[in-house]
Amino acid sequence: MSSLLPGALAFAGTILYAKYGALSSTFLPSRVVPVKTVDGKKHVIFVLGGPGAGKGTVCSRLCPSGDGDGDGDCRKGRGGLTVRSTHAFFSAGDLLRAERKRDSPCARVINDAISSGSFVPASITLGLIKSAFEGSGAGVFLLDGFPRNEDNVGAWEEGVGGGVVVDLVLFLECPEETMLGRIMDRGRTSGRNDDTLEVARKRFENFRRETMPIVNKYEKEGKVVRVRSDRPVDRVYDEVEEIVVKNMERVILA
Repeated sequence: MSSLLPGALAFAGTILYAKYGALSSTFLPSRVVPVKTVDGKKHVIFVLGGPGAGKGTVCSRLCPSGDGDGDGDCRKGRGGLTVRSTHAFFSAGDLLRAERKRDSPCARVINDAISSGSFVPASITLGLIKSAFEGSGAGVFLLDGFPRNEDNVGAWEEGVGGGVVVDLVLFLECPEETMLGRIMDRGRTSGRNDDTLEVARKRFENFRRETMPIVNKYEKEGKVVRVRSDRPVDRVYDEVEEIVVKNMERVILA
C-alpha cells in the first residue's frame, strides 16, 4: 500500500464529510427517559488499548452495544443505578465496519483503511460517533477505540469540545504477543479482513506510534486509569466494572 494512502484517505474523508455531513449508523438506540447527569451534559469514557487487548469484550459485557437491555447481574451503585441503565457502549470499529457494508459514500474509504491496517479519516469516524451519541439518551458513553491519534483528538475537540465531558481514559494494558494470539484465534471465525498476521503487525505499529502518545497526553491530565488485561476475563471485568461504577456515582443523578 502506498505511503500516500493515509493522506489520500484523510482528504477523501474530509470531502465526503463536508458533502454528506453526519453519516448513517446502524447503532442508533434511543431511551424513553434520558439519563440525567450532575451538570446536564453527556459524559464519555474513552476505552483504549492495542488490537486484541479486550476492549470490546469487557465493554460489551458491561453494556451491550447501544443502550443496555436490562440490568442482569450488574453491580448496583448509589440509588440502585447500574451501568446498563445509565450508559451506552459504542465501538468505533464496529460503527465503521457497519458503515462499510452500507451503500454509503464513505464505504470504500473505510474499507481501504481497515484492509490496510491504516486509520480511517477522523471526520468519518467522528461523524458516525456523533450520530450514535445523538440517538442515545444515555448519560455516559463507553467509547471503544477512539481517539486513536492526534487527528482524532483534534477532530473531537473541534467537533464536540465541551459538549461531551471526557471523564476517564480506560487503558487496557496487554503484552503484544498475547494480543496477537487473540487476533489470530479470532481470525479463524470472525471473517474480518484485518484479523490477519500482516495487518495485525501494521496495527501494532500504528498503535505504538500514534495511539500511545494519546494515552500519555491524557495521563498527564490525570485522566488515565490502567488495567492489566492479560489476566482472566472475569478479573479484568470486575476491576473495570468497579472503575466505571465509581465514575457513574460521581456524574449520574440518582
